[in-house]
Amino acid sequence: MDRGLVDYGDLVGKHWPEYACRGKEGTTVAHLLSHQAGLPGFVEPITMEQFYDWDVATERLADQEPMWEPGAKNSYHAMTYGFLAGEIVRRASGRSIGAFVRAELAEALEADVHIGLPASEDARVAPLVPSPLELELDFSDAPPEALASITNPTMMPTLPNDRAWRAAQIPAGNGHATALGLAKVYGVLANSGTFNGRRILRADTIDRLDTVQTDRVDIQLGIAPMWRNGLSGNVDGMYGSAPNAIGHSGWGGSFGSADRESGIAMGYVVNQMGHEALGDPRAVALADAVYRCAA
Repeated sequence: MDRGLVDYGDLVGKHWPEYACRGKEGTTVAHLLSHQAGLPGFVEPITMEQFYDWDVATERLADQEPMWEPGAKNSYHAMTYGFLAGEIVRRASGRSIGAFVRAELAEALEADVHIGLPASEDARVAPLVPSPLELELDFSDAPPEALASITNPTMMPTLPNDRAWRAAQIPAGNGHATALGLAKVYGVLANSGTFNGRRILRADTIDRLDTVQTDRVDIQLGIAPMWRNGLSGNVDGMYGSAPNAIGHSGWGGSFGSADRESGIAMGYVVNQMGHEALGDPRAVALADAVYRCAA
């Protein structure tokens, strides 16, 4: 976006021609990035081996009929999101999302972040531990849009401990990072596109990223996340006391956030997973403490 290769208003089919079929012809890049594309999950059964295969996953999504008219609803594209956004990156840049992140963020910022983890890094990974408070979920009354995002394939808390998961490129679910690495990435957004004296993005690029695309209640989440082009708003103060902070939370309690007014960026990662879908109490307490100290 910053380099003029893609625009939020572009039709997805401009960059990914195979996608423009079965009712998705009018889908824009902004629809993809704000969970309005109508592809919250895979319709046809998909095995984990197929899920780990980038070409299989993206071809399935390109051929799939949307569950609603793109732009008419929003429901969290929990695991398909990364394939959709990542394929736009691949088509525009000629590099996989993992290679792009490595060169343009990890190396440029000296940030310890990865999508697709080399086996050489395995010894540094803290295995995930499921929450002892995890409740048995009842999906019997879940809307089909919400159900699609969490059941095919079924995501188990310990899957990320498998080498096959770590090696794959699953941008919506298998980013590996230190808290500092995550904070550096969000630091670019919090500081008008610069970090440690190096410009990564233009300030007007961040303005466009930080433009609310929908204020509707999200079908899967049950709240209005105020989806921007890739990030959510600071719902219920989960990113501290800055009302205009933006960020994203991960299953188990991790999060990254950026506050453009104060310049504060935060990264928080866990291996002991919590059970809250949003607003893990440990994360909220930490974010509140950061702002108290800053004040």
